[in-house]
Amino acid sequence: DHEHEFQYNDKWMCGYQQVLDVVLGRKKAHLLDVRDWPEWNGTSSSPYGIDFCPRKGRLPGAKWIEWYDLMDKEGNVKGQQEVEAILSAQDIYKEDEIIVYCFKGSRASNT
Repeated sequence: DHEHEFQYNDKWMCGYQQVLDVVLGRKKAHLLDVRDWPEWNGTSSSPYGIDFCPRKGRLPGAKWIEWYDLMDKEGNVKGQQEVEAILSAQDIYKEDEIIVYCFKGSRASNT
């Protein structure tokens, strides 16, 4: 059954240049960091260890919501209204372009 086979689509992926354009103000989009607090505040470089990577910190202008804040107690994504409320608290709205990032992509893909 190939009815639910994954179909890759470039419009869901973002590259270095697109992120740089946002950081430099040439493109309007939100950078949404969904990593854990120690990664966001620069005290850890990754979920694999404090000094796993040589650089710590976040992208300039990024906003932060830990990915699991969008999940309920059972590990499912919260309802649309709840998610929209969480995002709007960061001035992010469903019609906005949002670039979600984390350390390697697994948390971003769950967001």
